[in-house]
Amino acid sequence: MHVKYVVFYLVCLLPISSFAAITPAKLLIELNNAQDFIQVKPTFSFEVLTKHLSSISILTKEQQLQWLQSLLRVSITLNDFQQAEQTIELMVVYPELKRYPNKLITLLSGSGILLRKMGYPNEAIKLLDCALQQPLSEKQKLSLLLSKGLSLRFLNRNDEAKTLYDRALGIAELNELFASKSSIYNSLGIIALEKNEHELAKSHLLKGFDVSQQVNRRSGKIISGLNLMLLAVLNDDDMLYQRLHSPISQLVESFNNNDRKHFLYWVEAGYYAANTRPLNSQHKRALLDALNSIQDINLHNTLVIKLAAQLGVNAMVRTHKFGDYTGVMLSGLKFCVSDKVS
Repeated sequence: MHVKYVVFYLVCLLPISSFAAITPAKLLIELNNAQDFIQVKPTFSFEVLTKHLSSISILTKEQQLQWLQSLLRVSITLNDFQQAEQTIELMVVYPELKRYPNKLITLLSGSGILLRKMGYPNEAIKLLDCALQQPLSEKQKLSLLLSKGLSLRFLNRNDEAKTLYDRALGIAELNELFASKSSIYNSLGIIALEKNEHELAKSHLLKGFDVSQQVNRRSGKIISGLNLMLLAVLNDDDMLYQRLHSPISQLVESFNNNDRKHFLYWVEAGYYAANTRPLNSQHKRALLDALNSIQDINLHNTLVIKLAAQLGVNAMVRTHKFGDYTGVMLSGLKFCVSDKVS
């Protein structure tokens, strides 16, 4: 008898949701919650979207695609390539994609971003060019141009990327798309920084930072802020560094992005070494470990070229190794990756 009472008591402590049937209405509430947090807390969104993934068959086809579209977006944000690939594989089998052009564009864009991050920029460019041939809003066109620019930079085709960004900036200014302007200015600034054009880089990055502040785009502020801090270290600009360090470090810590955390760690070390004393061997080993953990090869190489010697860290630049994508993700997108698409 006592055992029964204990079991009943423990059951009563379980959340009501443990017994409640999953309904389309409840799933849509979860989807809305996940979408609200994609930018501010992507880990939460990822947890919600993967937790209920096996139940979305009770939703309409359009709602299922909306769920998968959100999961693809957050998986790419968190660099979870395996989940992103699996999500794309789920999406491409939906014949309804042809009825929802915006979702097809999202799929092509996300696939392009993923392929570039995985080290397949040529395939990425084919998908993005294919997406650019679809009926698009100016906002969608800008997003695709920016993504293509990153793939061109991955291939060290920086002059082509700059030309593309200049074109994109004209579209953004004409249509007052401020969030896109911040991305464009940041990209132009990074290209100038890599070419040692520090004054031009600072001008672009400051514009990117200001626009990001105006539209409260935190990721844009982080990118421009970190690169401005690097410029401040390289140019011994203590005022700029001090102005940015506190707000940017707080933003970086609030995001689950290890590359940016390692970027901040290296910039802080550069400032420390320039203003106090040389780094000890333990600090140098920690910096090397952080550097080797960076996934973005362009960022890795920028830190090696700009700061490694100054910090006394013995590191080599990485070379991009391009191969042909052999996964099954593209099997449903053959109309975009044939040799006819360039």
